[in-house]
Amino acid sequence: MRLGPSAALVTLFFVAACGGAQTPASTTPSPSVPEAAPTPVAPEAAASDDTVGRAPNSVERSAVQRLIDETVATRHLEPTRPITIRVARAQQIATRLAGQIEPEDVEHARAEYTALGLLPPQLDLRTLLKDLLAEQVVGFYDPERDDLVIRDDAARGLTRIGLSPEPLEGRAALAHEIVHALQDQRLGLGEAMHLDRDTDAEDALHSLVEGDATLAMVGWLLARAGQPLEDLTQDPGRMRGLRQMAAPSGERLLAAPRIVQVSLLAPYLEGLNFCAVLHARGGFAAIDAAHAHPPRSMEQVLHPQKYLAGEEPETIALPPLPSLEAAGFHPLLDDTLGELEMGVYLGLGQESGVDEAAAAGWGGDRLRIYQGPRELAAVWLSTWDDEDEARGAEQAARRAQGTSSVEEQDSERVLRIGRALMILRGVPAEQQAGVVAALEGIMRQRSRPAAPAPTPRPPATPSPR
Repeated sequence: MRLGPSAALVTLFFVAACGGAQTPASTTPSPSVPEAAPTPVAPEAAASDDTVGRAPNSVERSAVQRLIDETVATRHLEPTRPITIRVARAQQIATRLAGQIEPEDVEHARAEYTALGLLPPQLDLRTLLKDLLAEQVVGFYDPERDDLVIRDDAARGLTRIGLSPEPLEGRAALAHEIVHALQDQRLGLGEAMHLDRDTDAEDALHSLVEGDATLAMVGWLLARAGQPLEDLTQDPGRMRGLRQMAAPSGERLLAAPRIVQVSLLAPYLEGLNFCAVLHARGGFAAIDAAHAHPPRSMEQVLHPQKYLAGEEPETIALPPLPSLEAAGFHPLLDDTLGELEMGVYLGLGQESGVDEAAAAGWGGDRLRIYQGPRELAAVWLSTWDDEDEARGAEQAARRAQGTSSVEEQDSERVLRIGRALMILRGVPAEQQAGVVAALEGIMRQRSRPAAPAPTPRPPATPSPR
């Protein structure tokens, strides 16, 4: 389940750290922008109930116009219509974005992550998300309303262009959001976001979208020093250093459960690396091509070579579990969490809160959440690249099981058959045999070696401009 607004694409406060890792001295002049027809900032629209904030003032408008032209030159996407910019207070932004958090999505996410032990049962998830938005969001672009909103304190930095010190946070955040507007106009972003996806595929799409915008933002910062983006994306060591610099900040975010942190930050951090690999291979044309064929799983984002090789996740379907339903358990939802969020689960009990190594051999998964007479239950079936990877995941899953209370452990079970792994949580001991019997045939079938990867993706060709 996506933790956040259903439509808007937000820029988190921490993206300034991405820029800070590569920011040139403030005395370095901006390079000249190639001659081209400027993309006008849309005039202020009449106020409505949907409007948040104000139009930029004359100084901000001039700075925004310049930044749009610079961003277009960096990202190599020409807009098709004017871009509407708004400036708003942090609370205005948080209120509008909170209104886009669908209650059903919040309830599903709460049930899913609570059943897995990733959220405390008493947590008010909606309030936490609203507080995080107020603390973290610098700006957002809303494809449904076709407007781009930036936080007022960041916008004030636009008025200091050429002065020392010259704040970059607002300009970098606005460049990031301008890319989202260009994605919407040229790459079908709005249509893509309306498609229904499982959590894994949703995380993957947002990693492409946010990674693209973050990479272009870094490219804009490098251009101020006359440095080509290719020098960064073709140097894996520098990319790793940049990723490490972009650490989360903010009191509420640092105190949030690990699953919330990872879900919110991964599209920026992991997406940046994914898009950098594509850029090193074929520039922004390769990223344009990825928008036409987005990654289907976080496995492809975390391991870009799997995306380039055309390696797809395994599809798993869970059968009905009549013995569990006869005991009063009713299915709430089915989902696929993917390698990223599997790593958070397998990291339960570890100081880092994530076990990337144990999750790295993920091949596919399917999770079903049940509402029982007194508690939630989870039935989770996953496959792994080979038996050794499955064995490592099994060990991590048993360690995660050990973080539960003694009473809870009676309703938990971990079972591996070959490269198939089953995890049960909240399933009473007397119902576990029936669940195992229903899944054992599938697990034995899935225990066979995985199918070979299909033909690699062809190199990207430049998109028409």
